Amino acid sequence: MPAIIHWKEDSLEKSAPWWSEKGAVQPKKVVIGGDNFSAEKVIRLASQGIAILWRGDFHNAKQLMQAIARRLDKRDRKTGSEEEKESSKIFYKYRQVRLQRARTLSAVLIPFGDDYLIPLKRAPDVREAIKQVRGLSGEGFVTPLSDLLGFISAFEWRKKGIEVSALAGLQSQRIYPHYGVFPPTRHDYVKLVADMPLPDSMESDSVAFDIGTGTGLLAAILVRRGVGRVIATDLMPRAIRCAQENFER
Repeated sequence: MPAIIHWKEDSLEKSAPWWSEKGAVQPKKVVIGGDNFSAEKVIRLASQGIAILWRGDFHNAKQLMQAIARRLDKRDRKTGSEEEKESSKIFYKYRQVRLQRARTLSAVLIPFGDDYLIPLKRAPDVREAIKQVRGLSGEGFVTPLSDLLGFISAFEWRKKGIEVSALAGLQSQRIYPHYGVFPPTRHDYVKLVADMPLPDSMESDSVAFDIGTGTGLLAAILVRRGVGRVIATDLMPRAIRCAQENFER
Protein backbone atom coordinates (compact mmCIF):
# COMPACT_ATOMS: atom_id res chain seq x y z
CA MET A 1 0.00 0.00 0.00
CA PRO A 2 1.41 3.41 -0.93
CA ALA A 3 1.79 6.05 1.76
CA ILE A 4 -1.01 8.62 1.77
CA ILE A 5 -0.76 12.30 2.62
CA HIS A 6 -3.73 14.36 3.80
CA TRP A 7 -4.52 18.05 3.68
CA LYS A 8 -7.44 20.47 3.91
CA GLU A 9 -8.36 22.56 0.86
CA ASP A 10 -11.47 24.66 0.23
CA SER A 11 -12.88 23.38 3.55
CA LEU A 12 -12.61 19.80 2.27
CA GLU A 13 -10.43 16.96 3.51
CA LYS A 14 -8.29 15.65 0.64
CA SER A 15 -5.62 13.00 0.18
CA ALA A 16 -3.28 11.53 -2.42
CA PRO A 17 -0.59 8.85 -2.66
CA TRP A 18 2.86 10.02 -1.60
CA TRP A 19 5.85 9.18 -3.77
CA SER A 20 9.47 10.19 -3.27
CA GLU A 21 12.03 8.28 -5.31
CA LYS A 22 14.78 9.91 -3.24
CA GLY A 23 13.22 8.60 -0.05
CA ALA A 24 12.03 11.91 1.40
CA VAL A 25 10.07 11.36 4.60
CA GLN A 26 6.31 11.56 4.20
CA PRO A 27 5.19 14.92 5.64
CA LYS A 28 2.97 14.75 8.70
CA LYS A 29 1.22 18.00 7.88
CA VAL A 30 0.52 19.64 4.50
CA VAL A 31 -0.74 23.15 3.81
CA ILE A 32 -1.73 24.79 0.53
CA GLY A 33 0.72 27.34 -0.85
CA GLY A 34 1.18 29.47 -3.92
CA ASP A 35 2.89 32.43 -5.51
CA ASN A 36 2.64 34.58 -2.37
CA PHE A 37 4.91 32.21 -0.40
CA SER A 38 8.44 33.48 0.28
CA ALA A 39 11.60 31.43 0.73
CA GLU A 40 11.73 32.40 4.40
CA LYS A 41 8.17 31.22 4.96
CA VAL A 42 8.86 27.84 3.35
CA ILE A 43 12.04 27.39 5.40
CA ARG A 44 10.16 28.26 8.59
CA LEU A 45 7.32 25.84 7.83
CA ALA A 46 9.75 23.08 6.81
CA SER A 47 11.58 23.46 10.13
CA GLN A 48 8.25 22.62 11.81
CA GLY A 49 7.77 19.52 9.65
CA ILE A 50 5.13 21.18 7.46
CA ALA A 51 5.13 20.68 3.67
CA ILE A 52 3.55 22.98 1.08
CA LEU A 53 1.35 21.57 -1.67
CA TRP A 54 1.91 24.00 -4.52
CA ARG A 55 -1.10 25.50 -6.29
CA GLY A 56 0.62 28.47 -7.92
CA ASP A 57 2.62 28.93 -11.11
CA PHE A 58 5.07 26.10 -11.79
CA HIS A 59 7.91 28.38 -12.87
CA ASN A 60 7.44 30.46 -9.74
CA ALA A 61 7.86 27.27 -7.71
CA LYS A 62 11.20 26.62 -9.44
CA GLN A 63 12.34 30.16 -8.71
CA LEU A 64 11.25 29.73 -5.09
CA MET A 65 13.38 26.60 -4.83
CA GLN A 66 16.41 28.51 -6.10
CA ALA A 67 15.77 31.25 -3.54
CA ILE A 68 15.49 28.66 -0.76
CA ALA A 69 18.77 27.06 -1.82
CA ARG A 70 20.55 30.43 -1.81
CA ARG A 71 19.28 31.27 1.67
CA LEU A 72 20.31 27.86 2.98
CA ASP A 73 23.78 28.25 1.47
CA LYS A 74 24.20 31.68 3.06
CA ARG A 75 23.00 30.47 6.44
CA ASP A 76 25.19 27.36 6.35
CA ARG A 77 28.33 29.38 5.52
CA LYS A 78 27.64 31.73 8.41
CA THR A 79 27.00 28.87 10.85
CA GLY A 80 30.06 26.95 9.69
CA SER A 81 32.39 29.89 10.35
CA GLU A 82 31.30 29.92 13.97
CA GLU A 83 31.91 26.20 14.60
CA GLU A 84 35.03 24.82 16.23
CA LYS A 85 37.29 23.29 13.60
CA GLU A 86 37.53 19.83 15.14
CA SER A 87 37.25 17.00 12.63
CA SER A 88 34.51 15.14 14.51
CA LYS A 89 32.40 18.28 14.86
CA ILE A 90 32.96 19.26 11.24
CA PHE A 91 31.79 15.82 10.05
CA TYR A 92 28.75 15.82 12.33
CA LYS A 93 27.85 19.37 11.31
CA TYR A 94 28.21 18.56 7.63
CA ARG A 95 25.84 15.59 7.91
CA GLN A 96 23.29 17.59 9.86
CA VAL A 97 23.42 20.45 7.37
CA ARG A 98 22.95 18.11 4.39
CA LEU A 99 20.02 16.31 6.02
CA GLN A 100 18.30 19.55 6.99
CA ARG A 101 18.90 20.98 3.53
CA ALA A 102 17.34 17.91 1.88
CA ARG A 103 14.31 18.07 4.19
CA THR A 104 13.78 21.75 3.50
CA LEU A 105 14.09 21.42 -0.28
CA SER A 106 11.64 18.51 -0.17
CA ALA A 107 8.98 20.65 1.50
CA VAL A 108 7.55 22.05 -1.76
CA LEU A 109 5.21 19.42 -3.22
CA ILE A 110 3.85 19.06 -6.74
CA PRO A 111 0.53 17.28 -7.53
CA PHE A 112 0.11 14.89 -10.45
CA GLY A 113 -3.09 13.69 -12.04
CA ASP A 114 -3.85 10.14 -13.18
CA ASP A 115 -2.50 11.04 -16.62
CA TYR A 116 0.86 12.14 -15.14
CA LEU A 117 0.07 15.74 -16.05
CA ILE A 118 0.73 18.55 -13.56
CA PRO A 119 -2.42 20.65 -12.98
CA LEU A 120 -0.51 23.92 -12.53
CA LYS A 121 -0.09 27.04 -14.66
CA ARG A 122 2.95 26.88 -17.00
CA ALA A 123 3.73 23.32 -15.92
CA PRO A 124 5.81 21.32 -18.44
CA ASP A 125 4.74 18.01 -19.91
CA VAL A 126 6.95 15.57 -17.98
CA ARG A 127 5.03 12.38 -18.67
CA GLU A 128 7.91 10.63 -20.41
CA ALA A 129 10.34 11.59 -17.65
CA ILE A 130 7.98 10.22 -15.00
CA LYS A 131 7.36 6.99 -16.91
CA GLN A 132 11.10 6.34 -17.14
CA VAL A 133 11.31 6.39 -13.34
CA ARG A 134 7.87 5.32 -12.11
CA GLY A 135 6.64 3.08 -14.92
CA LEU A 136 3.34 3.08 -16.74
CA SER A 137 0.99 3.12 -13.75
CA GLY A 138 -1.34 6.06 -14.24
CA GLU A 139 -2.34 6.70 -10.63
CA GLY A 140 -2.06 10.31 -9.49
CA PHE A 141 0.32 11.20 -6.67
CA VAL A 142 2.19 13.99 -4.91
CA THR A 143 5.98 14.27 -5.02
CA PRO A 144 8.58 16.83 -3.87
CA LEU A 145 9.55 19.37 -6.50
CA SER A 146 13.20 18.56 -5.76
CA ASP A 147 12.54 14.96 -6.86
CA LEU A 148 10.75 16.13 -10.00
CA LEU A 149 13.61 18.42 -11.03
CA GLY A 150 15.92 15.42 -10.71
CA PHE A 151 13.65 13.37 -13.00
CA ILE A 152 13.66 16.13 -15.62
CA SER A 153 17.43 16.52 -15.50
CA ALA A 154 17.97 12.76 -15.79
CA PHE A 155 15.52 12.58 -18.70
CA GLU A 156 17.55 15.16 -20.62
CA TRP A 157 20.83 13.34 -19.88
CA ARG A 158 19.31 10.08 -21.08
CA LYS A 159 17.90 11.67 -24.24
CA LYS A 160 21.00 13.62 -25.31
CA GLY A 161 23.76 11.48 -23.82
CA ILE A 162 27.23 12.59 -22.77
CA GLU A 163 30.12 12.46 -25.21
CA VAL A 164 33.18 10.64 -23.83
CA SER A 165 36.40 11.02 -25.81
CA ALA A 166 37.83 7.87 -24.19
CA LEU A 167 35.35 5.84 -26.27
CA ALA A 168 36.95 6.93 -29.55
CA GLY A 169 36.95 4.06 -32.01
CA LEU A 170 33.68 2.53 -30.84
CA GLN A 171 30.43 2.79 -32.79
CA SER A 172 29.04 5.23 -30.23
CA GLN A 173 31.08 7.72 -28.21
CA ARG A 174 28.17 8.80 -26.04
CA ILE A 175 26.97 7.42 -22.72
CA TYR A 176 23.28 7.69 -21.77
CA PRO A 177 22.78 7.68 -17.98
CA HIS A 178 19.43 6.71 -16.46
CA TYR A 179 17.84 8.33 -13.44
CA GLY A 180 19.68 7.40 -10.26
CA VAL A 181 22.83 6.30 -12.13
CA PHE A 182 25.92 8.48 -11.75
CA PRO A 183 26.48 10.46 -14.99
CA PRO A 184 30.10 10.42 -16.25
CA THR A 185 30.63 14.18 -16.04
CA ARG A 186 34.01 13.87 -14.28
CA HIS A 187 36.83 12.82 -16.56
CA ASP A 188 39.74 12.26 -14.16
CA TYR A 189 38.85 8.66 -13.26
CA VAL A 190 37.83 7.94 -16.87
CA LYS A 191 41.22 9.14 -18.11
CA LEU A 192 42.92 7.01 -15.45
CA VAL A 193 41.31 3.80 -16.75
CA ALA A 194 41.78 4.83 -20.38
CA ASP A 195 45.50 5.62 -20.00
CA MET A 196 46.80 3.30 -17.28
CA PRO A 197 49.40 0.75 -18.47
CA LEU A 198 48.06 -2.78 -18.90
CA PRO A 199 50.24 -5.85 -18.26
CA ASP A 200 52.31 -6.90 -21.28
CA SER A 201 51.39 -10.49 -20.53
CA MET A 202 47.66 -9.85 -20.87
CA GLU A 203 46.12 -12.50 -23.11
CA SER A 204 43.02 -12.30 -25.28
CA ASP A 205 41.15 -14.41 -22.72
CA SER A 206 41.96 -12.01 -19.87
CA VAL A 207 39.16 -11.04 -17.47
CA ALA A 208 38.47 -7.71 -15.74
CA PHE A 209 35.76 -6.86 -13.21
CA ASP A 210 33.90 -3.55 -13.09
CA ILE A 211 32.27 -3.50 -9.64
CA GLY A 212 29.47 -0.94 -9.41
CA THR A 213 29.42 -0.41 -13.16
CA GLY A 214 26.73 2.30 -13.24
CA THR A 215 26.45 3.42 -16.85
CA GLY A 216 28.94 0.75 -17.98
CA LEU A 217 31.44 3.39 -19.13
CA LEU A 218 34.56 1.93 -17.52
CA ALA A 219 33.63 -1.56 -18.74
CA ALA A 220 33.31 -0.17 -22.28
CA ILE A 221 36.74 1.46 -22.02
CA LEU A 222 38.30 -1.82 -20.88
CA VAL A 223 36.71 -3.60 -23.84
CA ARG A 224 38.04 -0.94 -26.20
CA ARG A 225 41.51 -1.43 -24.73
CA GLY A 226 41.47 -5.11 -25.58
CA VAL A 227 40.52 -6.86 -22.37
CA GLY A 228 39.13 -10.21 -23.50
CA ARG A 229 36.19 -10.37 -21.08
CA VAL A 230 34.73 -7.76 -18.76
CA ILE A 231 32.27 -8.73 -16.03
CA ALA A 232 30.30 -5.66 -14.91
CA THR A 233 28.16 -5.85 -11.78
CA ASP A 234 25.93 -3.47 -9.83
CA LEU A 235 23.51 -3.78 -6.94
CA MET A 236 21.00 -1.44 -8.59
CA PRO A 237 18.73 -3.00 -11.23
CA ARG A 238 18.35 0.36 -12.99
CA ALA A 239 22.15 0.58 -13.30
CA ILE A 240 22.28 -2.86 -14.92
CA ARG A 241 19.57 -1.81 -17.38
CA CYS A 242 21.46 1.40 -18.07
CA ALA A 243 24.74 -0.40 -18.76
CA GLN A 244 23.00 -2.96 -21.00
CA GLU A 245 21.37 -0.17 -23.01
CA ASN A 246 24.69 1.62 -23.45
CA PHE A 247 26.42 -1.54 -24.66
CA GLU A 248 23.60 -2.17 -27.12
CA ARG A 249 24.16 1.33 -28.50
